[in-house]
Amino acid sequence: MNHPCYNLLLASFDRPLTPSEAEKLRQALANSPELLAAQQQLEANQLALNQYAQQIKPHAWLATKVAEKIAAQKAAVLPATNSPPNLQQVLANLFPRMALATCLLLATLLGWAYMAKGEISFESIAGIDVINYDETEFDADELNEMGAFSLF
Repeated sequence: MNHPCYNLLLASFDRPLTPSEAEKLRQALANSPELLAAQQQLEANQLALNQYAQQIKPHAWLATKVAEKIAAQKAAVLPATNSPPNLQQVLANLFPRMALATCLLLATLLGWAYMAKGEISFESIAGIDVINYDETEFDADELNEMGAFSLF
């Protein structure tokens, strides 16, 4: 509808109008039969919606029942007091998750090492191609000359 007061008519269903708006709407309704017909149609729609709302209102028990069930589950999980859980409980709850994450990480790393080198050995896991197992002995004077005991 393209009437200049149509938005004012719609606003009258949403909120109370100011006295000047109400007077403007009353004059527009008196002068425009199509605006009056639109008002009657909107009132009929509002009445139908109110009747429908009354029909579905008895089913509000479902929301109450769901809220009670959520509260019961929360009470079963959380302790009765509002004290924080102790460290032992927290660690006991976290252990299975951490163990699973560690096993998955280890399996991933072993799979990566096997795919990269074709074998699973210390060298392939460490990512070192050659390890020299030479047993070289140094005495304290030689280590000191190499700077092994130097702080700077």
